[in-house]
Amino acid sequence: MEEAMLVAWFARPADFNVCVLVLPDSKERESRSIQGLATRARFQEGECCTLLEENAMVRMNVLSDALKSINNAEKRGKRQVLIRPCSKVIVKFLTVMMKHGYIGEFEIVDDHRSGKIVVNLTGRLNKCGVISPRFDVPITHIEKWTNNLLPSRQFGYVVLTTSGGIMDHEEARRKHLGGKILGFFF
Repeated sequence: MEEAMLVAWFARPADFNVCVLVLPDSKERESRSIQGLATRARFQEGECCTLLEENAMVRMNVLSDALKSINNAEKRGKRQVLIRPCSKVIVKFLTVMMKHGYIGEFEIVDDHRSGKIVVNLTGRLNKCGVISPRFDVPITHIEKWTNNLLPSRQFGYVVLTTSGGIMDHEEARRKHLGGKILGFFF
């Protein structure tokens, strides 16, 4: 059998992928895979064709993935969690969390690729998350966002990215800076 050529790849909602193959004799073949199940192919005239499909995950929001990993590890009672890939935003967010004692120290491991971070957990963190999209928050609206996101005035922080860097809402209020909201933790 001659080689088939991949013509198009269409991504549809709910992990439903369709590959359209055009064979040299211009017969079209269709292969579908539904939510990670084995590939099922339709063949014409008894010919044999194999299609291998690799479902590679594309990270859309690296900060969200990192905070979910921390949240899940904290719920499971783990002492450490490995986060990858590493980014400057994640490092700054973790620095703010560490400054307030919600996580222990963390170590950045350079693997000559995208990097990894090993975070020591203290058991103090209840929840952390990302706010997407990153809404603009003027200084007058910081109080409204903290009331909506945090369970109490006594604890928890909203993290903002401002012209003065990434900081919590109290520091932004002290420096009289507004910015874009990144996330929260309490």
